[in-house]
Amino acid sequence: MWKNNITKKVGEVYMEINYNNPETGNKLTLNTNKSFIFIYGKNGSGKTTFSKNDCFDSEFVFNVDYVNKNIYTVNESGACQTSTNRNNFSNLWIGEEIVNQEKIVEKYKKEYDEYSAKLNELKTSIQNELQRNLVNIPINYAEYTDNDYLIDCDKINEEYEKYTCDMLETDIVDDEALSIMVKSVKLDTNLSLMLNSINTNENLKKFSDGNFESLKSINDLIIVLKNESIECEKIKEQLSNDSVVYNEELVTMIKSWLHIHETREKCLFCDNDNIIKAKEKWNSIINNKYNDDKEKTVKFIQKNIADVGILTAKKDVYMEVAPKFMESIISIEESLKKVLENVKNDIFIVMDMPKIGGKGEIKPLEKKIIAIKNYILNKKIKKLRFLLILINNLSNKIKQEKEKLTTLMDNYGKEYENGINKVCKKLGLNKIIKFSVNKRTTPYTYEFKLQNVSDIKTLSDGQRHILAFGMFISSLENKDLSNKCIVMDDPVVSLDVIGYQNVRNVIAGLTKKFDEETTKLIILTHDINYLYIQLSNIFDDPGMSSITEVYKFCDTKFKPVSLEILNVDDITLYKLGIKNAKYINDIKALATLNCKTFRILIDLKARFQGTPICSNVDVEALLIDKEKKDKLRAISNYFSKVYKNPDIIDAELLGSFNKIKEACFLLDLYELISQEELDNISSIIGKDEIGENDSEVFDIINQVSIFIRTTSNMNLRNYINHPRNYFTKNIVTLSLDNEL
Repeated sequence: MWKNNITKKVGEVYMEINYNNPETGNKLTLNTNKSFIFIYGKNGSGKTTFSKNDCFDSEFVFNVDYVNKNIYTVNESGACQTSTNRNNFSNLWIGEEIVNQEKIVEKYKKEYDEYSAKLNELKTSIQNELQRNLVNIPINYAEYTDNDYLIDCDKINEEYEKYTCDMLETDIVDDEALSIMVKSVKLDTNLSLMLNSINTNENLKKFSDGNFESLKSINDLIIVLKNESIECEKIKEQLSNDSVVYNEELVTMIKSWLHIHETREKCLFCDNDNIIKAKEKWNSIINNKYNDDKEKTVKFIQKNIADVGILTAKKDVYMEVAPKFMESIISIEESLKKVLENVKNDIFIVMDMPKIGGKGEIKPLEKKIIAIKNYILNKKIKKLRFLLILINNLSNKIKQEKEKLTTLMDNYGKEYENGINKVCKKLGLNKIIKFSVNKRTTPYTYEFKLQNVSDIKTLSDGQRHILAFGMFISSLENKDLSNKCIVMDDPVVSLDVIGYQNVRNVIAGLTKKFDEETTKLIILTHDINYLYIQLSNIFDDPGMSSITEVYKFCDTKFKPVSLEILNVDDITLYKLGIKNAKYINDIKALATLNCKTFRILIDLKARFQGTPICSNVDVEALLIDKEKKDKLRAISNYFSKVYKNPDIIDAELLGSFNKIKEACFLLDLYELISQEELDNISSIIGKDEIGENDSEVFDIINQVSIFIRTTSNMNLRNYINHPRNYFTKNIVTLSLDNEL
């Protein structure tokens, strides 16, 4: 969209663009009500800088900045995609529907974070109150949630109001009863400390409940070690090599096929031709495994000893409050220490499972503490349970909405992928572009890659340009283009004439999406040939011509150029050049057209006398007397020499124009160059002054002159002999014929 420069007059939308040329410091203003604006100017005139004007929305501007920002960046190592490129590329395709779904996901994520913070705050508050009341029991909050309870996450307040839950069991009925219970617990200080130690250690908690899971695990490990020790002894002299990693399957095979090695010359498993060394090698492997398992077993026994040591370290104190219970704990510690000593000495005897006595010594106090805990939790149980359930529901809701987002992006991604491939194929890029959704980013983003292309830098300049331009065009096809100004800076850079035609066709297809009144298209170029191709469907269409304008980018202004001058025939162009020539470089450019002009004069004479021109027509076919024919043949030979070496033109400028004047006389045709005009040409040559002609005619003549001076002899011959009268069509058709 263009910014702050729209006015409406009698139903027409006018666009005013103010531009300060940084090269010259001049302020240029473009005010137009046309839909299609073409601006041409030489390289370095400031077209690209103009395309970066703040009045344009960069999303709708195709220029080098668009490519570097959204598609790829070119650095010293070539073209590559940076993280910024990838992020900006994704933004090109994120439409309103995807944005809305992303907002839904973000909404629930925000609520999840908000209520998670409230839950953590509530947990902290509960924990603080429990500690103030001598309760240090860890709370398993999973016990207080219901994963099957469903909440409408869009009506959280209403859901909370109607939510009900059961209270936890407790003998405490009010704060006064709580105070009495806490005082009772305080009187049992040592027992309370002991119970706190038990409740905060998983192993001790299990031991107090008669659960000896960890001791059984120790016995299992001892049995494994015992069996491994026996196996190691059996094959101790037959296996080894420190560098080989232990493999259970391989060792099993070695054990099973051990007897074979007695008669083999090489080890079946490591191909060692020294059977003794091979046996040593595998012995080391087996021993390494045994030693590793032994070390793990020792550490596990030590961990259990450390756990019971929490109580036995204060056995003198705790024996007074729970003697039978402590006797059981001391017995477990002694058994563990004995087992540890045995394992270290490779003695593998399992321990007997103990019995815990004196449970009744700690249960009364434990019951009091649970009553206090439940009373405190009951104060906030509804809020606690609801928040736990809500967090679970929000987590599921986020997952569901993310799945919707993924499906949405996948579907649109496929549509975008098909659209881009379709456009790029029309532009001549025969590469398959794949779209994908990157779920590792937040929010999700789109990425692209070229199938069977390892790196974008392997593409040619032209291919990369087509890729970027195709992306730009495809991105516009998914947008509302009303009240938008689309700007394209040199859309055919690095392309050949076939590429010119492809770009024209793609742009023509895009214009079908334009709003007839409010969409504007500005195309900037330095290439007159491309300009003609892009305008070719406009020249003969009065409706299109009425909404199209062409400008030349000058230092001080946007100079209007009539569509008619771009569509004149060769003779008219030549004649206008004669009239508007001012400088020696104008004359040199005009002189390159003399050969083609002579050819047209011969064709015209042949037409007048009824000779078909479907084949090459030369002087011999003309119905004129021999003397004139000889002179024309000499002129023809002169131009044949000249056009094969255009540099000769510069040395024989005036003579070249004299030949055209003489040819008109010999053919009895209209005097194409008058004597006055010839004298003016002579005067310009004499002054030898170089300058820039501001006539739009010479923009075109200079382009033709460049073509003639730089093209191959065959192309030039085809151009000279081409029967059609439109210079640009001659050049373009010639190039197309050669390419196709």
